[in-house]
Amino acid sequence: MDFVLMAVVFLGGYAWLARLRPGAWSNGVVLLCAVFSAAGAAFWLVRGIPVLGAAVAVLVVLGLGLGTLALPVLLIVNGVTMLRREGRSPANLLSGLVGVVLVALMVWLAVSAAGGMTGLLALGLAAVMAVAWLSFGFLGFLTSGVALGRRGCPPGDHHIVVLGSGLVRGRVPPLLAGRLDRAIDQWRADRGAGYDSLIIPSGGRGSDESRAEGEAMAEYLEVHGIPAEAIRVEDRATTTAENLTYSTELVARETPADLVVVTSSYHAVRAADLCRRQRLHARVLGAGTARYFLPSALLREYAALLAVHPWLNGIVVALILATCPLLWWLAAGV
Repeated sequence: MDFVLMAVVFLGGYAWLARLRPGAWSNGVVLLCAVFSAAGAAFWLVRGIPVLGAAVAVLVVLGLGLGTLALPVLLIVNGVTMLRREGRSPANLLSGLVGVVLVALMVWLAVSAAGGMTGLLALGLAAVMAVAWLSFGFLGFLTSGVALGRRGCPPGDHHIVVLGSGLVRGRVPPLLAGRLDRAIDQWRADRGAGYDSLIIPSGGRGSDESRAEGEAMAEYLEVHGIPAEAIRVEDRATTTAENLTYSTELVARETPADLVVVTSSYHAVRAADLCRRQRLHARVLGAGTARYFLPSALLREYAALLAVHPWLNGIVVALILATCPLLWWLAAGV
């Protein structure tokens, strides 16, 4: 029953980390380990049952195999969808590009294995291991995001910062409207409980925008019933870090209140990471996002987190790739 003990330990670790560092990427990795341990415990319980144990094993193998084959195709299809709906840009093409890379890696392995090219096969296997490591981290990132997205926020006195995300022809697009709607729901819950919360729509004017995001967001809030006295517009920020810095400065002289940061679900983990880096004690809320938009957005956010925390992943990937000579040596029978 080692798997059961591991699951309990990982769940306990997650509960402790979730209180200590809510929304942290590492929390998702620990929770993912708990899920894997629980799955291992479940398989250990059924493995001795005739037929059932073998059936579960076959289903797991088939699921992993078919999932591995289907993932690149789904990513490429999503890339085409993003191209059609959102326009041509590196961010919108990211999911499709990742799918193409995975297909190329599979072809590389198949050709090198069929041709007996041990050097290329060793290099391909090392690349697969590096992708597997990064994929595990991505799953941890997803797990942390899902856990963070399920968190609510009880009514109270809040400064509700809404992170801007770009305007379309000077107007609030659906993605940004989702963030504002989540903030409105929180404000109404606070007001209904007798609290006087403030909403801070935060965003400056981009190079391709006719006005500041904060101004357009404030108009949206007023149209949807938020009184002007409950709104404080931040109109200088051009990055998420600046959103947090300028917004907290803006309400520094207001009555002290707990900080709530509202963003899209795919962005919640990185927003929580930035809050910790700025030593802000904040509760991050994630708003819903269109499903077709999620793959590219999540990959982009994961890449941004890797860039902010490069050392551990960079060292591990370098060590994995350094095994190429060893794999070649083993394959050649030296």
